[in-house]
Amino acid sequence: MKYIQHHYLRKTTLVFLFIAVLHGSLSAQKPRKNIQNLVSDTIDVLHYNINLNIINLSQKTIGGFTDLTIVPKLNNTSKFSLDLLALTVDSIKYNNSILTTFSHNDTVIKINLPGSIGLTDTFHLKVYYHGQPVEDPSTWGGFYFTPDSTYAYNLGVGFESVPHNFGRVWFPCLDDFVDRAFYDCHIRVKNSNSVVCGGTLISTINNGDGTSTYNWKLNNSIPTYLASVAVANLVPVSDVFNGMNGAIPIKIYTRPQDTLKAKTSFINLKQILSIFENRFGPYKWERAGYVGVPFNSGAMEHATNIAYPNACITGTLDYEYLYAHELSHHWFGDLTTCASADDMWINEGWASFCETIFTEGLYGNTSYKNYVKTNHYNVLTTAHLDDAGYRALYGIPLQYTYGTTVYKKGSDVITTLRNYMGDTKFFNSVKALLNTYSYKDISTVQFRDFLSINSGINLNDFFQTWVYSPGFPHFSIDSITPYSGPGGNYKVYVKQKLFHMPTYGNSNKVEVTFMNNNWEKYTDTISFSGQTGNKICNVPFIPDFVMMDLEEKTADATTDYYRTLKTNGNHTFPNANFAVDVQNISDSLFIRVEHNWVAPDPLQSPSSEIYRISNSRYWKIDGIFAGNASLKGRFNYVKSGFESSLLPATYSADSIILLYRKNAGEDWRIIAFTKTGGVNVGNLYCENMQPGEYTFGIGKPFQSGINSNATNNISLKVFPNPSNTEFNIQYSVKENSEIRIFDSNSKIIDTLKLEIGENTIKWNPKNHSKGTYFIELISKGNVILQNKVIYLK
Repeated sequence: MKYIQHHYLRKTTLVFLFIAVLHGSLSAQKPRKNIQNLVSDTIDVLHYNINLNIINLSQKTIGGFTDLTIVPKLNNTSKFSLDLLALTVDSIKYNNSILTTFSHNDTVIKINLPGSIGLTDTFHLKVYYHGQPVEDPSTWGGFYFTPDSTYAYNLGVGFESVPHNFGRVWFPCLDDFVDRAFYDCHIRVKNSNSVVCGGTLISTINNGDGTSTYNWKLNNSIPTYLASVAVANLVPVSDVFNGMNGAIPIKIYTRPQDTLKAKTSFINLKQILSIFENRFGPYKWERAGYVGVPFNSGAMEHATNIAYPNACITGTLDYEYLYAHELSHHWFGDLTTCASADDMWINEGWASFCETIFTEGLYGNTSYKNYVKTNHYNVLTTAHLDDAGYRALYGIPLQYTYGTTVYKKGSDVITTLRNYMGDTKFFNSVKALLNTYSYKDISTVQFRDFLSINSGINLNDFFQTWVYSPGFPHFSIDSITPYSGPGGNYKVYVKQKLFHMPTYGNSNKVEVTFMNNNWEKYTDTISFSGQTGNKICNVPFIPDFVMMDLEEKTADATTDYYRTLKTNGNHTFPNANFAVDVQNISDSLFIRVEHNWVAPDPLQSPSSEIYRISNSRYWKIDGIFAGNASLKGRFNYVKSGFESSLLPATYSADSIILLYRKNAGEDWRIIAFTKTGGVNVGNLYCENMQPGEYTFGIGKPFQSGINSNATNNISLKVFPNPSNTEFNIQYSVKENSEIRIFDSNSKIIDTLKLEIGENTIKWNPKNHSKGTYFIELISKGNVILQNKVIYLK
């Protein structure tokens, strides 16, 4: 199911989805004791035959009987319980004989049979009952009657109720995730209404008294929460999907006035079915079905009969993601079901992940990547607020079973798993798992072990890091150095930080991408455990910079973007709290912005100018800044957000400063900046921005004003650029200053003293190799202006 947080259904959605080695490492992850599962350890309900009168909708009552076909799981069984909530039991028959030895406390029916039965015995229990079925206290889930008496329908889970399964609000059952049964529904209604349940409509009988009885039969086994009924004036929109297992009827039941809208809203349904079949294997159900209901807070994945909001049948594609999410449950949730609420990410995390799969298949890779990026940003910004803390996917507290962590972080983690395993092994293993566990329940440990064995990839460490631990890892490049040996060998050092995660992850796999100013790229994968790792990479060219996880295949604590810029003007990177204003562009620029949600490295040496440094974030800027283009970076600060500890109430935002270093080998230093904004929010601007790392700090007040004034009447221009001979450095300074020139490894290779006034000096790098160099104008120990030059030799 999916919850929609809305103001009359805005399109803003809040989603609340080797054997000895494998078993040995996770002894700490034990499921909560599930009382309902203990009942299903005693008996197994094979079939429910539900016979109900739902005639007088204004009275909000149901009445009739359910005939349960049961086999014992324990020999000499004589006592067991069934769930039935807030309905009155009239009588019970055991194999067609009246049973008097039972009790009902409004929640549980306790059955005492007249004698013991053995493992080979099958018996019938017919429970007669009536009453007003209830809604969940959260109002999400249960049995609903509309105020105008035009609708009656159920939603099979209760967000607040424990257990969450909510079959018990309309029929006696074993209400858990593991007991699966077949269903026949015989529902009697007024002739003006119709009935839609799961499965296939077998017959409609006119009773001759102003009522009709609808018989629906579901030919596949399901747990109780997936059984459904809807009563209203409903008509089908019909089609046929030619799937892997043959022709499958499509029935979308709507109000008569919504049929044309449904045809348009669901126009891509068959294509989405094909996408899911291609990725996960055949659709194994007798019908693909939806029923429109007047419930505006989400949808529910009842088997072959998805309860879908009437308000989402708009004649547009605005809610396509919602019906794709629910449809995908017919692989994840309905076909293969989580064994307990602890394992709910298997249902809802995977269904949320399928939103990315349908987006990729229907709208292409760019849309897929944007969907993944947006989801990841939402996880980092909201999951801990929605779910009262940073939480692991597995074993989440019951009040957050249907929360943002399970849904959105679940999708995030599964996307990471996909990239960790690689598409071929990932999708092949998932198809095999769904085939093996068709119409069965599965636990997180079983899920992990099956994928591990089938793919040959030991996923113990991955699950420990991503499924069993709260928070997120964070991966970054520490340094890169040339490495002796044949070819272009470079040794890359990487490190891991923790974002609300208790311990470092092991068996990590991260991609690093090398790039040069000719726009050549080369990507390699580094595997490591713990805090640091390294690898010698053979790169087919001389790289100018290297980037961590360029395509964001790992959902670590970063939000990253790269773009090719071809026009002057302001370019925003909103989820990175960054923008860049580009001027004098003569050729395409490449820029990669990495917003890191962890503390930057600390100061290497104490500084009298820098009092404190951010403990929450930093930026890393990489790119190809060709020609004479100037880039003005804008870094956004938010006192109530990232800067809450840097700028507490006692600190003025006038003390915030912008810090810079080229790479991890350098110490942080104050860079020239200007400031706009006030105490709570604002921006720091960096003229002539260069590649490197940036963060905020606290220093002497009003340094923005000082640095801004200091740069008045100061200039630095270098030409020609690129050059194969010498460079002319044109400058204007108000006080004695100097030029420092660095190579790409941040080593100072030349220092030039400057006199007050305007002048031009020459720099000839003939004794140095070709490549990228950085020229900085230094005044009073601070970097005032910067320029990057390319020496062609």
